Amino acid sequence: MINKEKTIWIIAVIAIIIITTIVIFMVIKGTRTVETVNSNTLQNENVENEVEEVKNEINMIENNVLLEENNVKQEDTTSTETKQEQTSTEEITREEVETIKSNDEKAIEIAKKDWGKDSKVVFVNDGMSKSTGRYIVAVRDATTRNAICYYHIDVNTGEFKVEN
Repeated sequence: MINKEKTIWIIAVIAIIIITTIVIFMVIKGTRTVETVNSNTLQNENVENEVEEVKNEINMIENNVLLEENNVKQEDTTSTETKQEQTSTEEITREEVETIKSNDEKAIEIAKKDWGKDSKVVFVNDGMSKSTGRYIVAVRDATTRNAICYYHIDVNTGEFKVEN
């Protein structure tokens, strides 16, 4: 009987050792899986943050381009005048487009010369007044894009009026 009891105790101890080893192995493997999952999660978050930053930069660039290309017309017109304007813009020739572009650039250059060097602002052509024929150049804060003032510029004579 003593041999049977010793054998049972030995088998029980061996079983406990085997079970303990299996549990320890599973815990270690589970910890590695958690570390891998955490690492992948952090990498995914970093990639998502970088993607968001790139998207934001692209949006800022697109907004800058749109601000510079948009010609906001500040006039009191009726809907029929608007329709007439739309049909007349369809008939603009290439030379007229180049003249308009160069006049836009001239207006911005005149405003820049008067304003002086300032990296905190941008100059945006906001259109042309039909009533006066003057180009409207907005001086905008470079970060917020809020208008600081407007220049009403006659590109033919170089004369301008500043409106705050």
